[in-house]
Amino acid sequence: MENEENFYRVYGKGPKMGTYKAMDYNEGAFVGNLIYATIFTQEQAELLKTRLPRLAEINAGYKFQIRDMHNKVVFEV
Repeated sequence: MENEENFYRVYGKGPKMGTYKAMDYNEGAFVGNLIYATIFTQEQAELLKTRLPRLAEINAGYKFQIRDMHNKVVFEV
């Protein structure tokens, strides 16, 4: 069983949003409850670091973060 420190979530914030919200990455939607947020392995999070800049580029005004399970930001674009 993997340690919880090896898992991550994507958070995002739109131009009119005051705070970052966790995302259901498959649906492309922000969620109000973490139970619905997509959880990524460390390998998947490394791949996301290459994809999130493009996602931010095509969604003007949006910002994205990858956070560990302790809510520490490990990547931001």
